Formats: sequence, C-alpha cells, structure tokens
Amino acid sequence: MKKVVSILVVLCISFCINNFSPLFTSAADLTVNFDDEEEGTTIDETKLGEEFIITIGTPDSSAVVEKDSVGGNQIALKGYTDIKSVTYFDTPYTFSVDLISNADNTAVFVKSVEPDEYIQVENPKNQNVMQTFNYYEWDWYQENGGTTGASSIGGSGIYIMPSANTIKLGLKIYQEDGLGVSTKIFDLPAPEGYKRGEKCTIKVEDAITSVSISVNGTALAVVELSEPGTEYKTDDPVYGFYKKAVVKNAAGEELGTAENTRICSEYSQIAITTRNVACSIDNVSLHYEEADATEPPVNATETPATETPGKTETSTTEPTKVTSKATKDPINTSKVSVSEQEKDNNTPIIIAIVAACVVVAAGIVAAVIIAKKKKKSS
Repeated sequence: MKKVVSILVVLCISFCINNFSPLFTSAADLTVNFDDEEEGTTIDETKLGEEFIITIGTPDSSAVVEKDSVGGNQIALKGYTDIKSVTYFDTPYTFSVDLISNADNTAVFVKSVEPDEYIQVENPKNQNVMQTFNYYEWDWYQENGGTTGASSIGGSGIYIMPSANTIKLGLKIYQEDGLGVSTKIFDLPAPEGYKRGEKCTIKVEDAITSVSISVNGTALAVVELSEPGTEYKTDDPVYGFYKKAVVKNAAGEELGTAENTRICSEYSQIAITTRNVACSIDNVSLHYEEADATEPPVNATETPATETPGKTETSTTEPTKVTSKATKDPINTSKVSVSEQEKDNNTPIIIAIVAACVVVAAGIVAAVIIAKKKKKSS
C-alpha cells in the first residue's frame, strides 16, 4: 500500500509541475498577419493594437487595413506615422515585420527612447518650435549647422531602412552642435533577390549588448554595444545610452564604429515609422521574455510633424520644407497587452488545475485511511 501511495504522490506532483509551469513562464509571443481583419479597420483596432500604439503627425496620416496583391490583408501606412511598442524591453527579444515601400524614410527602430519622454530642443530652422524627436521627425542636424554627421529621421536608437539598392543601418548619435542629435549611416549590401517595392522582411534580434539584423532571411550586420549608462549633461531629461557601438557584417568583419551614441541602454522601445511616404506592413512577429519587461505610460502626447528640410550632402532623401504643421491625438492610448489578456484567460485553467490537484490529494488521503482501517481489522 505504501508503494501505491508513493506512486499517487509522485503523479500529483508531476501533474502540478507539468500544468502549472507553462502558465508562469516569462515568454510571450505575438504574431499578426491581418487576414482576419476587416478592410478599413484602423491599426489600433487590430490584434497588433494589443502591443503597439500609433502616433500620427498630421490629420491625413493613417494606418488602416487594406487588401494586398494576393488576396490577403495588410496595413497601409500613409503620411507621418509612428507605430510604437507599448512595452519597454529590458530583456532579449526578437522582432520581425514584412515591409513594402518605394521610398526612403520608412524604417524599423529598436533600442530607442519613447519620444514623449525624450529631450525637446528649440529649433531655429523650424520656426523656433520646441522640437520633439518622434521617429518620423527629422533630426535637423546639418540644417542647424552640424558638421560631423548626417541628418535623418528619429532621435534615438538604431534604425533599419530599406533603400534603392542597399539597406541603410542608422545609429543615432549625440553631438554638441546642431540640435544635439545626428545619424551615422552604414549602407549594407541588399540580400540577393531584394527589390525595392517588394516585400522586405526585416528581423531584429536584440540580445541587450548586441543587435543582429537580417533582411529576407539573410544576416546583414551585428551592432555590438558597450559602456552603458553614458549620460549627456546637456540632455533634459537625462537617459543612459551606450557610449560605443561597433558595426560588423555577417562575417564578423568590422564596418565601423560610433562614439557617444543615442542608443538607449536602459530599455528598448520598438517602432515602425513613415515620414511623409506610403508603405505597407504585414506579418508582424514579436517574441520576448516577459518577466522584466515594463510598460510605458500609454497617454502619448502629440507634436506637430514637420516636412524635412532641403537636401544636404549626407541626407538620405530629398524633402522640402513647409510652414503648416498639423497635429492629431493618438488613435489609441488604452490597449490591453497580450500578456494581460493571457493572464485573464488563464484564470479558469488555474482554478481547474487546483481543483484537480485537490481531488488527487483527497484520493491519496482516502487511500491511506482505507489502508489503515484494513490493517487494523486484520
């Protein structure tokens, strides 16, 4: 009888471990292809809205579901749009997205600071506005006298931008001139078969101190980061950044370095952005370790989008400046994350498992009592 009881105990423990453990693992996954969404649905109303919010810079900017060329659905982005992760990631993650664009200034950002919590600087070349560095915003570096870097989009992080014949890898850099933000751009060779205007799958694997980038299944580059917690005294508010970045190709050969980066070492916000261009996205995938991830405030404030200033020698596009600046509130500021929904969905399962364990335990107790009675009667 002791043997039977021991077996029942082992089975009960095994049952609890096997059934409870998956419910408390830290991994989280999100995969969205939009095929089940209705045409015309705004992005915040799709499944993607569970983990991402959208910020737009002008009233006619949008992100809605449309038909793709093969009978499925995709998201069409137009104008000035930032699709930003609700979560700030301080654990490793993998993110990928299919992107279709015929123009520069469409990009994926990682290891960035939420723009609404980032520095604002008066911009003499843009009517002295207090410039907010949204992902879609121009950094106005060379336009304000900067001489040691390029002007481009965004204010912090690393971006991957499909271009005509290359994939542009941009590192945001701290500078003492300009508005304090510039870009160092590496032109990576496009993978075989890449054509601008066709589907381009961008995949980023963030291992905290290194970021691996691949396009269409081909590894292109690794960004190695060091000296976290570097602060720039002119910043307000002050954030910690990696001081140094080393860019290597897939073979491990060094392509170049960057000092005084604006690549955030405290966390990583992920974003997809367009600056006054149209593009489409599909098949968004996100896998991350949930335990240490933190969620930012979801009440994002808006700042006007501005047209890119005239082309400079190292600029990545040919923008023109306009004087009108429209604003619009974020489409979505109150979505519940996938992790929160999964916790809610798991509640009935947990109750059922607890009940099952109670039943098994009761069976063990009953078996012991019966065995003792039999022993006494004998």
